[in-house]
Amino acid sequence: MHKGEVAKFMLQPEFGYGEEGSPPKIPPNAALVFTVELISWVEKDDLFGDGTVVKSLIEEGTGFDKPKKRGEVRISFKVTAADGTVTKEGSGCDYAIGSGEYGPLSKVVDKAILGMRSGEKCCLKCAEDSAYGGVSIELALEELYDVVDVSVMKDRSVLKKKLKDRRGLSAGGGHGQGHGEGRGGGRRWREPARRAEGLHLHRRQRRVLRRAGVRLHGDEEGRASSPHVREPPESLRPRARGGCAEREADADHPGALRLQERRGL
Repeated sequence: MHKGEVAKFMLQPEFGYGEEGSPPKIPPNAALVFTVELISWVEKDDLFGDGTVVKSLIEEGTGFDKPKKRGEVRISFKVTAADGTVTKEGSGCDYAIGSGEYGPLSKVVDKAILGMRSGEKCCLKCAEDSAYGGVSIELALEELYDVVDVSVMKDRSVLKKKLKDRRGLSAGGGHGQGHGEGRGGGRRWREPARRAEGLHLHRRQRRVLRRAGVRLHGDEEGRASSPHVREPPESLRPRARGGCAEREADADHPGALRLQERRGL
């Protein structure tokens, strides 16, 4: 079932009260109809697989990224003893996973954080006969940090820490910011190819010259020198018709005259 779903279950007499029934409301051999609505539920997870610590989900997180080992996060927590006494509490604390800052409970906290997402809240219930003394921990993962080792010797002596948003992206950038990515990046890659094609004339001017029978040798040279444009096969190349090849050298031809003016002749 899904949250908020309403369903009806019908049970035959042999699975209900049978021949005896339940007087005075349920007669003998009566089929029972149950209407069930799923309001909410609590998701539980056995962290270590031995029943010592059970994680109950209070509020789901957002995003896709989860903390990594030796990473840093910002958390809020409250540790409550078996008798209801709050032994430790913190809000908005920066915590390094694997640091052992919380003593014996660090193992429990680290294991739970590695499976959480940003904004998630949960409750960790430790068994009374475990080494953790039957305490309960309310844990909330507020933020994730993207930690990069920028030290010269790569010994984590100098760390760069950037805040990640709820989608798992670094706060300083996003998609399509790099060279060659997104709309702007793709345009930067296409411009050199367009310049290398040798399009010195407007498209309409080139069409008029072709109709006049003028072969544009500069265009063919530009295409041959371009690494981005493949030379068309011989069968698809334009051919001169009716002595058009000789018209190029004819200065009286208007198309050739405009071409010479364009080339500065």
